[in-house]
Amino acid sequence: MKRWIIVFLLFVFFSFAFSTTDYQEGYSFLKENVDVKKLKGIPIKGDRVELWENFADYVVKVLRDGGEVKSSDIGEDPSLFLLHLSLDEEYRDKARLLYIARDEKLGIDSGRWISLDEFESGVMLDIQNELSKMPTSAKKSIAEERARVIAYRASILKTTELGTLWLIPPERGIEWDSISSSGDEELIGVLAQLESSYQDRDDGSFKEAFNCLFKRLIEYSDRLPAWRLTVDRLNNLFNSITVAFFLFLIASLMLFVYLPIKKKWLERTSFILAITGFAFLTWGLTLRSLIGWHLPVTNMFEYLSLMSWAVVLFALIFHRRFNMPVISAIGLPISAILIVIGSIFPTNITDQLIPALKSYWLTIHVVLASLGEAAFAVGFIGAIMYLIKAGDEERARIYELLSYRAIAIGYPLFTIGALVAGAIWAQRAWGVWWDWDPKETSSFIVWLVATAYLHARLVSGWRGRRSAILAILIFVLSIFTLFANLIFGGLHSYEG
Repeated sequence: MKRWIIVFLLFVFFSFAFSTTDYQEGYSFLKENVDVKKLKGIPIKGDRVELWENFADYVVKVLRDGGEVKSSDIGEDPSLFLLHLSLDEEYRDKARLLYIARDEKLGIDSGRWISLDEFESGVMLDIQNELSKMPTSAKKSIAEERARVIAYRASILKTTELGTLWLIPPERGIEWDSISSSGDEELIGVLAQLESSYQDRDDGSFKEAFNCLFKRLIEYSDRLPAWRLTVDRLNNLFNSITVAFFLFLIASLMLFVYLPIKKKWLERTSFILAITGFAFLTWGLTLRSLIGWHLPVTNMFEYLSLMSWAVVLFALIFHRRFNMPVISAIGLPISAILIVIGSIFPTNITDQLIPALKSYWLTIHVVLASLGEAAFAVGFIGAIMYLIKAGDEERARIYELLSYRAIAIGYPLFTIGALVAGAIWAQRAWGVWWDWDPKETSSFIVWLVATAYLHARLVSGWRGRRSAILAILIFVLSIFTLFANLIFGGLHSYEG
């Protein structure tokens, strides 16, 4: 029981740690009893849907009640800069972008308004020239930090004018559109007003345009139900699959340290880390499923992530069942490698699937096939360890038994998933039960070798080295099958 409590606490810790990494200090202005549902899903900073309840709290409060935004309440986070600028006259007079009031040592005229074009073409060059004249590294580092802040804040205003800072929830599908590509002429006109009022130093027009921008964004947030906004935000808090990758690596390293010295706390801690990584991987795949409204089985990234999940599942089960930490020590890196390879392929989530992918038979096919191949991976580990420990008869026997049981579990899963469900799906998607596609052919070869392995063991009594070599061959061929479509093309070529 204590172990599961530790796992839960670790999960909460990592969730909190990774969900707050993008924030600056100074978020003490959270208001009570404020309806922030409208703005919680509005994205900022590129194509990410950030969790910014504090920003939402304050904006909703101002827009609803007509209150004044105080710079002392908000702090210095750059993502709030435009809000400071447009609604707080006191802060606006001190603004470091619209009204450049910087240290004259940086080569900026503190009494002059400048356009963004002037800023980008001239001021940054002046700053660089000034940096080169500074005698000490300390002064240089301070100036560089100031230049970085100015450049970042300039980019915020520029991307707002271009309509790419904020994204709009879709009426259909799952892709969020930038304002500039939304086709909303009124909203695009608001952006033009922001830019022109900035150039003309028209405070009233700038403030009016900015308030209009936020009111329209609030209206747009009604396009998606609250649960969907929540899922999008959670999916963008952090990359949970990446977190799982690092946890698997750390757990594996701890197990490799444990194996020669046999410190029990190392095994327990590594197992908890592996379970936590498994939870993060499950979390990431679940969120992808909710956003795309289908299980993660439609491209190579999703398939390899799913197979990684299955490898960890079987590795941990056999680790505990046979009390063999080496299974996880090797299985976790295999899972991590699958995640790395998967990240090479497009990771975007889509609900606009081609007709061939809109079938529950595809889901059955991919899920069961990946489970079968994951079990073959554990069988492979057992076979490798058998060959290494061949001189230790007792341990070699256990590894051989482990390998056999893993393959015996994987065989029906792979048979039903890769061959039976795959054939049914192929008939419905392409009108043929079997087309000798490269992936189909290689899957059939895997099945033949696995069948030969089980037959040789159960009927002919094969044991030892010959059996282990067949077990290794099953997994090697399974890995080849994963990428056969990328090498030879065929009906599965869209998966990448």
